[in-house]
Amino acid sequence: MFSPSSLSMSCRKLTSAAIRHTRKTRAIQKEAEERRRANRPAPPQSKYMKEIFETLVIEIVVYKWIN
Repeated sequence: MFSPSSLSMSCRKLTSAAIRHTRKTRAIQKEAEERRRANRPAPPQSKYMKEIFETLVIEIVVYKWIN
């Protein structure tokens, strides 16, 4: 039927193919996750943070206007 060496080679080929498939699948999943992250909208600013930012902008404008 099959010699031990041919079975060993077949097993190695299957193992190598499985490893390549796993690596390829992981790479595809990683790329998909990176695309999802890139397309994700920015987190909404809290009302408190928005007020602080607006106040700072107003203070900077007034400071530059005075000086």
